[in-house]
Amino acid sequence: MNPQYRRLTPEDLVEVTDRYDLHFDAERNRGVVFNLIGALSEFGKIGIVAIDRDRESALEMFRSTVQVLDEEAARD
Repeated sequence: MNPQYRRLTPEDLVEVTDRYDLHFDAERNRGVVFNLIGALSEFGKIGIVAIDRDRESALEMFRSTVQVLDEEAARD
């Protein structure tokens, strides 16, 4: 949860996902899946599931996704 995330709308999340190529790709079996999207602008809360070839890669993807969201939410 990040109170700054309340600045983001679900539409913003889709735009960020596209811009940073975060979407889940079934062919490569890697990417990010978001949940609790409805809680984003109301509560500053989002669920993130990062999927990659191994745990370390998925964890790195998760961390970089959080960093991207933090930066996007901090923009004025």
